[in-house]
Parts: sequence; structure tokens; C-alpha cells
Amino acid sequence: ISDKKELLGKDLKDQTRVNELVGVWTDIRTPVGSLFFDKDWESKLPAVWEKVKPKLDAFEKFVGNKDWAIGYLTLVDFIVAELSNHFEKIYPEEYKNYPSLQRIRDNFNNLPEIKEYYDSPNAIKGPFLPPAYSVIKFWNWSSTIFIFSKFMQLFEFIDFKIYYFVGLIHQIALKK
Repeated sequence: ISDKKELLGKDLKDQTRVNELVGVWTDIRTPVGSLFFDKDWESKLPAVWEKVKPKLDAFEKFVGNKDWAIGYLTLVDFIVAELSNHFEKIYPEEYKNYPSLQRIRDNFNNLPEIKEYYDSPNAIKGPFLPPAYSVIKFWNWSSTIFIFSKFMQLFEFIDFKIYYFVGLIHQIALKK
């Protein structure tokens, strides 16, 4: 991976796509993520599905057969790699209709730097969400945030936008 600034997009057009897709995944994460903290989560699955299905359909159509969301590794792929776990956990049958999610997660997990991290004794392997608050037990945003920060340190890449975004996600995850 040569130029880490490409994680935000190679040009203005791609940067716009990355920003739009981050927004789409925020729109997916918010209702799906709220289910993890709702004792009545199972009864809310259909309503949440109706909210996120059009966004997932549009994302799937946009990605098509590409290996990464916009054709090369970007910040969006970090988000998809993590949130696809959430989606698969609570919508296992529906998840099967979105092969781009699994493909992006597999590609992400097979990056040499990510594989090295997961194989290290320092890898955060869970829990997914704060066990005292989450009614659905699973892994955590913090693992991807930690991976992302280690990935950026590995390549000595510092960009205010990325660190701001990572910090914002971490704060959101702590509030949930």
C-alpha cells in the first residue's frame, strides 16, 4: 500500500465518494447498533431492517464485484469490515444477500498488516460491546479502531481528518 492518503480517496471525486459512503454506513450503524442495547431488540428487527435495506441495496449495487468499496482500500473498507460483523450477527439470513460485505471484510482481514496484528498477542479479541450494557454479546468497534490506529502508526501516516474520525467513532462507541 503505497500512499496512505489514498485511504481518504485519491482525488476529489473519490474523496467525495468516501465521505458519502461513510455517511451511508453511519445511517446503517445507528439503527442497527441501537439494537445491541435494547432488551426488546428482536421485536425491532423488522422495522430496523426496513430502514437499512435500501441503503445496503444501494451499497451492494455501487460496489458490484469490486474488491473494495470504491475499487481500492479506503477508510470505508475499515468501517465495512467492522460493521459487517454487526449486520451478520443480527441479520444472518439477509447478510447472505450482500456478498460485497463479506468480500470486503475478507480482503481487509487478509491485509498483511491486519493479519500480523490479529496473530499478535496484543490483538484485541473482544468483547464486542461493553458487556454491562449490551444485550447482544459480540465483538467491539474498539478492535477495528485499535487496528486502524496501529495500521496508521505502522506506516507513519498522520492526517488530522483520519484521527479526528477515529476519535469521533471511539467516543460514539463509548457512549453506546
